[in-house]
Amino acid sequence: GAAGIKPTPRARHESVSALGGLGRTWGFYWGSLPAFEAAAGKRIPWLILFSGLSVSIVLFVLSWTQTQSRHRAERLAGQLQESAESAAAEKERLSVTLGSIGDGVITLDQQGALVLMNRAAEVHTGWSQDAARGQPLPQVLVLKDPQSHAPLPCPTGEVLATGRPWQSSTPAVVHSRNAAGPTVLIHISPIRDTQGSVVGAVLVLQDITERQNLLQERLRSSRLESMGLLAGGIAH
Repeated sequence: GAAGIKPTPRARHESVSALGGLGRTWGFYWGSLPAFEAAAGKRIPWLILFSGLSVSIVLFVLSWTQTQSRHRAERLAGQLQESAESAAAEKERLSVTLGSIGDGVITLDQQGALVLMNRAAEVHTGWSQDAARGQPLPQVLVLKDPQSHAPLPCPTGEVLATGRPWQSSTPAVVHSRNAAGPTVLIHISPIRDTQGSVVGAVLVLQDITERQNLLQERLRSSRLESMGLLAGGIAH
């Protein structure tokens, strides 16, 4: 009976490793059988081919990923460049538009600090835009009553807090750094972002100096005429 049992082929290359863990020692055994070694000549070319294909696929995927990332970066850079150019062009158009407006225009940020002013506002206040930028509005825009010359407040804080526009009902005189400026009516409107939140305010100083001068001239003429009629009545 024992002569009929075929012995199990022993591996030509054997190795045993012991690893500890979970309070026990684990043994791992591996080796190559003669049958595998006999067919190795046939399998090795296929293994080499498979390994080469695998490496080629990995390299292709890496190269494709890098190419896609580079293209995305180039598209993003192009979009940023277009956005920057568009913003610059929009800023230039805004500057030209503000410069062409005869009334003084001043914009403020959410804290009430001056951000932008056009040429008319520079003339009215005696401040240049560069010198006034970042200054609180009362430092730049000084308003006084035309008759009493008492200081007049400008309610930009209320507009920024409530989001409701405001306009003056009586004229005010702008006192510039150099001399008394024009007589103006003031309009204040909130600036809102896309979500509707108030992010600043814009002031328009409507110059009514000429209108006020004409009104004063008419009043003087009317008084003189009245005095003339009164004097004529007394003479008769």
